Amino acid sequence: MDSLPSIEAITGPYERLLQLARDRLDGPIQTRIRSWEDGEFELRVYHGYGPHPQRPRTTYRHVLRYHDGTGEWSEGLVAVDIEDPMDRTLMYKRELPADGVSDADAPSEKIGKVAGGD
Repeated sequence: MDSLPSIEAITGPYERLLQLARDRLDGPIQTRIRSWEDGEFELRVYHGYGPHPQRPRTTYRHVLRYHDGTGEWSEGLVAVDIEDPMDRTLMYKRELPADGVSDADAPSEKIGKVAGGD
């Protein structure tokens, strides 16, 4: 076993992700920090949108993500089935530049089902 990442290693990217959330997400946010024994970590910040009027069984999450193992910053939209919250579909995903700033007109990458994850 190596070691879990230190809080100091997580703090800078976490603060940057929170700044991005203030700039890009509507309303209240939730955060999630995942870390592994090999020292890698993943950060997610998202805002949830209630059921869509035309899809009453579906909620949506606008997600910002950083993974230190790959250095990837990304933004996406996830559809979540209300009756089975583990049934999630990634509607779009785009990689953000290393500084986390995105061109708003960048094309989205269409992606299919996400197996058991958000």
